Amino acid sequence: MLNLEATQKLPTPPSTAPALPEVNPDKCWFCVENDAKKPEHHVKVPMYRGKQVGQEKNEKGIMVDKYEWNTIKFPVPRCGDCEGTHHSLPSLRTGPPLLAFLAFVAAVCWELRDTTPDAFVAGLWNGTHNRDLVPLLEILAYGVCGMFLSVAVSKYLTSRITVKVPGELYARHYPVLLKLISDGWIVGAGPKTDATLALNQKSRV
Repeated sequence: MLNLEATQKLPTPPSTAPALPEVNPDKCWFCVENDAKKPEHHVKVPMYRGKQVGQEKNEKGIMVDKYEWNTIKFPVPRCGDCEGTHHSLPSLRTGPPLLAFLAFVAAVCWELRDTTPDAFVAGLWNGTHNRDLVPLLEILAYGVCGMFLSVAVSKYLTSRITVKVPGELYARHYPVLLKLISDGWIVGAGPKTDATLALNQKSRV
C-alpha cells in the first residue's frame, strides 16, 4: 500500500524525468493562499494500479491475465473556503435554470387557473380556444428566452468564480499526483474487470 505522507515529499526525480514544481503541502492547491492543514477539506482523488500476477481462465475457458489491485484516495490540499466554493458551484449551475423553469410552470398554471383539463382539450378540438392560445404562446416564448438567459447567467457566475478558484478537477494537475500517474497509477475508483486495466495500459503506450 502506498504511503501517502511519503508520497507528498517525493524526492526530486532523475534528470530523465521532468522536474516537479515545488509545492507546499500545507497550502491550498486551488487558491495558493490559505492554509490547508485540515484533511477533511482536502480533495480525495481515487486512484488505482494493477500488477499482473499470472493468468487464469475466464467464464468462457479462455486464458486471461490476472491482476493484483492497489487502490488509494490521494489527498490534494484544499482549504475550507475553496471547499465551500466547490460545493456552491453545482447550485450556481442548476439554480438559475431551475428558477426560470418554475417561473414558466407557474405562469402557465396561472393562465389556465380557471380552465379544467377536459374543457381545455374540448375547446382545442372545437376551435373555440384558438384565441386563448395566444397568451400561452407568449408565455412559451418568454419561457424559452428566460431559459437561455438563465443558462447564460449561471455560466457567467461560475466562470467568474472559477477564474479565481479553479474547480475540483484542477486537483488532477497536482504535481505529486501527476508523478503517480507517470508511475502507472490511473485516476478512478478502479476497473471492474482485468480486461479494463489491460485496455487502459494499452491506451497509455
